Amino acid sequence: MGLVADFAGSIAPDGWLLCYGQAVSRTAYAALFAAIGTTYGTGDGTTTFNVPDLRGRAVAGRDNMGGTAAGRLASISGLGSVGGSESVSLTAAQLPANIPNDAATTTATSIGAGSQLYGGQALSPAPASPPNIANVPYNATPITAVSTSTTVVMINPGGGSAHNNVQPTMALNKIIKATY
Repeated sequence: MGLVADFAGSIAPDGWLLCYGQAVSRTAYAALFAAIGTTYGTGDGTTTFNVPDLRGRAVAGRDNMGGTAAGRLASISGLGSVGGSESVSLTAAQLPANIPNDAATTTATSIGAGSQLYGGQALSPAPASPPNIANVPYNATPITAVSTSTTVVMINPGGGSAHNNVQPTMALNKIIKATY
């Protein structure tokens, strides 16, 4: 009694009820009431009780089935507890931390007459000229890079809408064993 199963039909077989949260008689389904009580709803409080409402729900094993809790579904650990969400809107805190939002700045560099350039570096006048060094003649005009500052602006490409959070799913009826 109380066994829940997937069912591909549309009408529950004899001895079974569809699980859509409906109130049923405590006397007509006394064995089922003895097994699940009012865990899924008290019905009218005296003559009826509710069966589980599994419409649009995935079923998971309870976190603590009488032993030590596994800590996997701690927020929905009680029998009949529900959780999860069909859709989710992400917050900025849930986005990757490496989205750049810093300003990029360059500084001025002067290369005076008589300096040597090697690999993009300005060197003080040196007695020797290693290979691949460009000499700036002593009578040349000093070269000065213009100082610039640029701010990078990130534009939010999202719209803030919720997205579907449902795993690939096939809908079947859920039934519960109600009588012998």
